[in-house]
Amino acid sequence: MDILGVGFWEVIVIAIIAIIFIGPRDMPKTARKVGLQLRSIRNISQKMYAEWQHGLGDSIQLDQLHELKTEIDSTKDMLQNLPKTIKGEIDTATK
Repeated sequence: MDILGVGFWEVIVIAIIAIIFIGPRDMPKTARKVGLQLRSIRNISQKMYAEWQHGLGDSIQLDQLHELKTEIDSTKDMLQNLPKTIKGEIDTATK
């Protein structure tokens, strides 16, 4: 049994210390509060991870859009120069 890097005997020692300082009467309330806090921390960390992944995905999409814009610009330049290129080829062929 290894929970968050804490082994069985460490859990036993923590439980004994908690019973001594908190008392057996308040132990269930305290355990419930600790459980709720751990759940809250886990939910927050999952939300932060999901948001981070979403942001990473947005970054990748922006890179892809930048590449696409570069390709479109180069195609646009090529099409704008196409009449000059065709005219040059025709002039060369007719000589």
